[in-house]
Amino acid sequence: MVTSSSVRSDLSASPRLQEKAAPDESGRALMWLIGALFLGMLVALQVGRFPIAWFETLRWARGCLGFALRGASAQTETILLYVRLPRILIAVLIGASLSLAGAAFQGLFRNAIVSPDLLGASSGAGFGASLAILYSLGTLATQVTAFAFGILAVSLAYAVSRSLGRGTLPLLLSGVAVTALFTAFTSITKLMANPANKLPAITFWLMGGLTNATHRDLAAIFVTTLIGAVPLLLIRWRLNIVALGEDHALALGVSMSRIQPVIVACATLLTASSVAICGMIGWVGLLVPNMARAMVGPRFDRLLPASMVLGALFVLAVDTAARSLWATEIPIGILFSLLGAPFLLMMLRRQRVEL
Repeated sequence: MVTSSSVRSDLSASPRLQEKAAPDESGRALMWLIGALFLGMLVALQVGRFPIAWFETLRWARGCLGFALRGASAQTETILLYVRLPRILIAVLIGASLSLAGAAFQGLFRNAIVSPDLLGASSGAGFGASLAILYSLGTLATQVTAFAFGILAVSLAYAVSRSLGRGTLPLLLSGVAVTALFTAFTSITKLMANPANKLPAITFWLMGGLTNATHRDLAAIFVTTLIGAVPLLLIRWRLNIVALGEDHALALGVSMSRIQPVIVACATLLTASSVAICGMIGWVGLLVPNMARAMVGPRFDRLLPASMVLGALFVLAVDTAARSLWATEIPIGILFSLLGAPFLLMMLRRQRVEL
């Protein structure tokens, strides 16, 4: 039986809630991350296949804000406003969304190697996009179909887990099964696709990228990020209790049957919308929360905001490198996989992340 005294002792002794950084140090780390993010956005505006000097960027910004009568040239303004700025903001929002979803899932499942696509959101979205491309439904329809199937996959996993029993283990197993199912559906779609045009389009989409980012995509990802992130940030203190386990959560008045659907729904919305916009990109929701945990500690009231900012910076840096360092732009999904696997091994070795 769990008593209030035992819960208090566990709260004070649990390694999940012990401070790894003093409050002022974690706050300072978050401020440094925010500053680095703004600096990264300024750098991303300037670099690319058409480099723009910093004073031209400053002149354009002053013109947009009304502080200068004459802004940048028409060519510079077109590149900054209609090409780079939407892509930069989308990269920031996608990085924040995936990292926040990953941190929330890691707290829910009490496992540091859980990623936001655990319940099938990415595999469902991948199948939906592949199906839309197979039938030539257009860009907007492809994104909508990907988003719908991402939600459908997680809903199916959640419904199956409810029939198996309560708790995180049935949900985890259902997610693994649904992920495998929709991955097989995607393979069937690729098998049916015309190898001359449809198959390359499906393969390229599954690699992930922000090449065709538009203002419409920015508006969509902004709305879904706002809807999904606000509830998670409001309950981030309760995630500290959820991470202790269901028995302790119930003893402290936190109902897992109520908070679990909220976490799953918000994280799924963030993941499915991100994948629908940029395609399949992995490792962000797995790596970034662990990196943020090493910087600000394990408490979720600090971990969630830090994960969002660090994830935004991470995706922005990789996307900027993908479109700037090579003559042909490399899909960011490939770069994340190349960076993610060795970084995870190094992090497990040096930081000794609790699995």
